[in-house]
Amino acid sequence: MSDVNDVRSSEEKKFPAGCVVAIVAGSIFLAVVVAMILLAIPAYEKTLVRAKSAVAKNVAQTLQTSVIAYHVRHGEWPVMSEDGVDTTLRSEGELVDVLSGKGSASGPGGGNPDGTSFSASQIAQVRSEESGEVVPTVIDVWGRAFFIRMDTDGNGEVEDPSGPGRLKRKVLVWSAGPDGDVETWEDNVRSW
Repeated sequence: MSDVNDVRSSEEKKFPAGCVVAIVAGSIFLAVVVAMILLAIPAYEKTLVRAKSAVAKNVAQTLQTSVIAYHVRHGEWPVMSEDGVDTTLRSEGELVDVLSGKGSASGPGGGNPDGTSFSASQIAQVRSEESGEVVPTVIDVWGRAFFIRMDTDGNGEVEDPSGPGRLKRKVLVWSAGPDGDVETWEDNVRSW
């Protein structure tokens, strides 16, 4: 009798056939879900970069419009060139003060005598890498100042920063893009 009980107890310890099938099917399902997630991550990242680039382009175009509006109202650029050539600068410091109508650049005798705000962009307070001072800055979605080129020589065109040639524009605004390298134009965001 004890031999019969030993046989039954060893059979009872085995998994039923349906349970093994369920474990295998569950493992396959889990592997498929993980594979789908791994395939979706790069597509999500590309979509996120495109969305951030669209926001950066909107800010660049707003900044461009602000500079042009200042020029139309005052008949001069917010920051002028000393040497009679087009001016290229970053969206920080004096330029932002002048466009926002705040700071030492506004009021009588300043670059913005009537204190009118031309900037609809949000202004961050960023520590300058060169001086260590906190300066007002219009930043892109990656936290860096934009580049701005103005037709301060008055010939109706500016040098194209993305390649050889000139563009018939008064103001260009661009961002170094997600990689932060202004020289790699594949991902740079531009207002034009």
